Amino acid sequence: MDKFGRWFQCITVAYLIIIFITLLVYGCSVKGGAWGSFSDVVIAIFTILISYSTTLLLIAAYLTASSWIHEKRYDFSWELIKKLSELYFLMHSKKSTQNKIEVLKGLESTRLQDKANVIPEVRGLLSNLGLDIDWRNDQFSDAELTIYKKQLSAYRNQLINKSRTIYQKQENLKFEVLAAANILNNELVDGGIDIMQEVSNLINLQEDYHQFGSKLFSNVSKALGLKEHKIVHIGEPASEYPPVRNASNDGK
Repeated sequence: MDKFGRWFQCITVAYLIIIFITLLVYGCSVKGGAWGSFSDVVIAIFTILISYSTTLLLIAAYLTASSWIHEKRYDFSWELIKKLSELYFLMHSKKSTQNKIEVLKGLESTRLQDKANVIPEVRGLLSNLGLDIDWRNDQFSDAELTIYKKQLSAYRNQLINKSRTIYQKQENLKFEVLAAANILNNELVDGGIDIMQEVSNLINLQEDYHQFGSKLFSNVSKALGLKEHKIVHIGEPASEYPPVRNASNDGK
């Protein structure tokens, strides 16, 4: 705004000087000093005003063009950070869900005598659901074991459906991240970032999420000229324990 103010003053002074010189030359050089008809005077005034306004508009456009480009690039940069953040947290959720599904794979092999080894977290979950299982006994009844397997099987199916939904979101977000990065690819390449490889690494990540994410977001924000972006520390995806811990295999 200060630059435009200085340009405004300079242009105004320049036009006043031009008008003064024109009047001076006209008075000294034009015989008779006749200005012409009223319409000629009006046209001359409006021509000067149009020229003056056009010059100011051109100056304003010149001064704001670089600012507008910088602002749009800033918006594009934060859009990439936003999409990358969504993908990061989605992959964290994906790993947690996979861990839970993995520990429920052997659910069907649970036996009557495994009741004593059911972990407290699962006991609490089933009790909160109001299921009729008496945990004071060390062995399942046939009815209790059926309820136990049915409930955890339903929970496992929910997790499998959730995993499928996450995969669909993953594919959509992957495309959105790459589309957002494409606009800023020159900056990313200059910053030594292969965004396609980084996205692939994130999708296939199995551990050290915060360490990987911190480095990725730090490098991307620096390459884009942003203040270093620090991700929320939510820890590693939970390592789930199997519902039955140290179950006996001796056929008791």
